[in-house]
Amino acid sequence: MTHKTKSLIVLLSFSLFVGTLVAAVPLQAAKAQLDTTAVQSLMKTGYTNQFQINFKGKTYTVKYSIRGGTVVGIVPNPQLKAVNIILNPGSTPGTMTIQIPRFAIDAKNDQGQDIPFKVTMDGHGLSWKQIQSTNTDRVLALSFTSGNRLVEITGTQFGTGK
Repeated sequence: MTHKTKSLIVLLSFSLFVGTLVAAVPLQAAKAQLDTTAVQSLMKTGYTNQFQINFKGKTYTVKYSIRGGTVVGIVPNPQLKAVNIILNPGSTPGTMTIQIPRFAIDAKNDQGQDIPFKVTMDGHGLSWKQIQSTNTDRVLALSFTSGNRLVEITGTQFGTGK
């Protein structure tokens, strides 16, 4: 075999490996479909948990409910205008509703109108939906599987303190 042939085989093998990895990893997040019955049940009971986020001397309270796992932490990421939610999932698919205070993080266009947050699970897309919006907060519902660990909610504004 010539050097060019060996290089081509290595390049194609690596491309196949990366392609397989990229295709398989989002599949786990895609398997978690938003269970509307579970979301409705969580909304009826109200928020059962809250987490305090400290940023620039201010404390923000984030309320949430979760079924099928626990929240280990909620960590601000001001550089990305994001909040990271660290999960400890159970053995079965789970659902979470979370109330995002607008003064902590929000997503708006140049005209000041709401736009969707960018929400990822372990760096990939997931099944989520905004289920409520008021002047003070936005409520998101999302699903996860037993293999998921990190939710990132990214907006366009962070820590406005309003």
